Amino acid sequence: LPLLVLLGAAPGMAATVTVNGTPGTPGVDGTAGTPDGGPGGDGGPAEAIAGAVGQVNLAIAAGGAGGRGGDGAATGAAGAGGAGGDALAEAVIEGQLVLGETIASATGGAGGSAGTPGSAGAGAGGGSGGAASAIAGLTSGTLELFGGIIATGGDGGNGTGGADGGTGGAAFADATVTSSTAGGDPYENLSVFVSAYGGKGGASDSGMAGDGGEALAGLFADVSRPTSRMQAVARGGNASGATGGDAVAEVSLLLLDGGATDGFASASGGRGTAGGIAVALAESFGATGGSVKAEADAGDARGSVIVTAQSDAEGAGTSAAVASVGDLDLLFFGLDPILDITPEGANVHFGIAAPDGFAIPPEQFYGFGQISILSGGTGTPMTYAGAATYTFRAAATETLFLDFFADISPQFESLSFLASLNGVEVLNQTFDNAMSALDFFDRQHSLGFGRDGADSEFSMRYSFVANGPGQGLSTLYGISNIPVAPIPVPAALPLLLAALAGLAGLRLRASRAA
Repeated sequence: LPLLVLLGAAPGMAATVTVNGTPGTPGVDGTAGTPDGGPGGDGGPAEAIAGAVGQVNLAIAAGGAGGRGGDGAATGAAGAGGAGGDALAEAVIEGQLVLGETIASATGGAGGSAGTPGSAGAGAGGGSGGAASAIAGLTSGTLELFGGIIATGGDGGNGTGGADGGTGGAAFADATVTSSTAGGDPYENLSVFVSAYGGKGGASDSGMAGDGGEALAGLFADVSRPTSRMQAVARGGNASGATGGDAVAEVSLLLLDGGATDGFASASGGRGTAGGIAVALAESFGATGGSVKAEADAGDARGSVIVTAQSDAEGAGTSAAVASVGDLDLLFFGLDPILDITPEGANVHFGIAAPDGFAIPPEQFYGFGQISILSGGTGTPMTYAGAATYTFRAAATETLFLDFFADISPQFESLSFLASLNGVEVLNQTFDNAMSALDFFDRQHSLGFGRDGADSEFSMRYSFVANGPGQGLSTLYGISNIPVAPIPVPAALPLLLAALAGLAGLRLRASRAA
């Protein structure tokens, strides 16, 4: 049974709950009579729940590590490693909070490694890392500054004798911040940081490594008159020789009485033979200043892509970024085609990299992207900006090109676009009317050559200024080695990109419901 502590503090008192799960017992080594090694015991779960009354309630939970498998005797098999224990930390804050505190921290137990097989024995798998969930509910009083909600999945244990490594533990971190009423006590320099780190996949001497754990970080706030910084960070677990964990980060802010806010969501897919998908979403409603920014980073041993999007927060602002590396075919499965973003005030940027080239004969694409902007605000100038960097392998004999697809239909006050290849600026354009922008987007742009024996790096930045709601820009772009206008992208690609945008809201909301 989980070790559970429930503690409520009297008003004005601080309550800190710390719970550690029991480590798993090591497996018994094999003997001449019983040559097989015994399995390691599972680590015990830990639940730390700090109750609902006091001003400060802090919760820290750590799952127990899985036990190491026992060694096999001469002819015996190795014992499997035990699974790491899950961890849950849940805290409730009411009123003023001491500066710099970690409100809720959960760490999954590491999976135990398998034992060593005998000379004629079979290997065994490593234990999976424990999952971690850190949850905080934060209610206003005179909150001034508070620190972090952190979840860290346990690392998978190592496999032996050709057996697989254990998977990294998943991490889920969530904070909900609420004001008691609109027009209530103002916050001063309110800061909330939510972080989720998926566990690393376990290694194997000659088998398959374990996949990295996924990471989900969400921060949802309804606040009165703040000057605030809200940040959610998700990092999928790495996996040497396997698939890195997916990462989703979301920040959603509602300002009840206006005020300036800065929201930042950052997601990074775990590195591995195949990199994890990264989805970041930052949105605000009712702000009178500040900005919201989303950053997504994905990569593997062959290349990477980093995508950012930033929007002014006045009125309603949404920034969404999605990054993925891998074969295009892999992205058509398991994605629900629902675009879960704000209709106005949105800046959405996707980047899908193909370090070895997409197989869409006769074209050879090294990356696809999408920029979609629909301005909001109240008539004052609003700025929407973004950037992307793609790394991939292209030979020095290849000339690389940038093309734009689909219906552009730009409406704006000003638009700038810059691009560079391997550190050399190749495009720098600023537009103040739609006709000149359409001419730019209708043409193919030669970027330069690839590089032998080294990655090529294509970088681009854009800045879009609108002077009221309803202005916008929508385009797909592609980096290829085709010296003529490419054929239209697959008809399913726009649907795919819309589906990717829905991942941020759908996956986090599903996890919260669970």
